[in-house]
Amino acid sequence: MKTQTKNPMRTIATSILFFLVILVSGTSAMAHDVTGNQKPGINYLGKSEGQHVVQVNFENANSQPWALSVQDADGNILYTTKFNEQNFSKKFQVAQGDAPDVKLTFVFTSGKTRHTQTLEINTSSYTVEDVTVTKL
Repeated sequence: MKTQTKNPMRTIATSILFFLVILVSGTSAMAHDVTGNQKPGINYLGKSEGQHVVQVNFENANSQPWALSVQDADGNILYTTKFNEQNFSKKFQVAQGDAPDVKLTFVFTSGKTRHTQTLEINTSSYTVEDVTVTKL
């Protein structure tokens, strides 16, 4: 008779422990997912006055402090700033220079969190000749 009462108690205790483990792990997974949604959006807008125009958008729902640095292909820092706005948006104009290709690396850091995105702009130029022949 003793063994019969111990088994249901053990089953109930195991079920409660299993439920608590699932509950705690689910809560920590949701907390980690909130920071995972904070990803920067980098868009190439085209050329203006011979320079490439790039727009950076970043949704910072928690208004936590972030730092942004923009680097060229050689690792030189072209721009750096700190922000904590909820909707950060900035446009950059980048000179093409002598090389037809431009490579920019955008690094967002906040504490131990770091997002890095690289944008490579390839420019090709070609000449089109239109010849029209008319009969007189």
